[in-house]
Amino acid sequence: MIRPVVYLGEKVLRDVAKPLILSTPAGKAAASQLAQDLLATVADQDGVGLAAPQIGVSQRMFVISGIPSRKRDPDDYDFRVVANPAILDASKSMVEEEEQCLSIPLLSGLVPRHKHITVEYESLEGDNVQETLSGLQARIFQHELDHLDGILFLDRMKDLKSLAMEQPPEIDWDLLSELDLEEEGRRDTEEAEQDRDGKPRVQVLSAQGKPLGRRRSE
Repeated sequence: MIRPVVYLGEKVLRDVAKPLILSTPAGKAAASQLAQDLLATVADQDGVGLAAPQIGVSQRMFVISGIPSRKRDPDDYDFRVVANPAILDASKSMVEEEEQCLSIPLLSGLVPRHKHITVEYESLEGDNVQETLSGLQARIFQHELDHLDGILFLDRMKDLKSLAMEQPPEIDWDLLSELDLEEEGRRDTEEAEQDRDGKPRVQVLSAQGKPLGRRRSE
């Protein structure tokens, strides 16, 4: 299920997430559902990573991919599900590159990360996994692990002077004008109906337009 992404300012983004219990059938079922929600949401957002706190769930799970895609079907994404992760070893060498975050839309900044990391985490089946990551996957892993500890990329930046705002999506003013006209027509209709019998009639309408646009984020 696609879940709403929470934004900067929400308490859950600053909490330390709780470990997942994968040793029981109930725990595995809950973890599997959370993983499905993360995969569906990150696919919908065209992201390369997403942590559970970003959908309002304070548990230690995230999904990452080193191969971003524009397809909306979660089954077509090269994602891995990571539960209860930890970094066992990290290179002394650091690389500073631009990062973004789905929970901080339109902003980007230069963030230093370890170039290579050795990590450990659990699979959905409860198996222990160890591997060494580098490049984009190492960066995404560190970014998402930070989310589980209440840390945002803004906290890792050496110099906030590199913080930049991306150009927001272009607004379809013609569409907004059409929606305004529809709203005026709705109000006129309600007033006419009320005038006929003196009784107010409330009709709830939702006007949905085209998406204003997305950016690939983490």
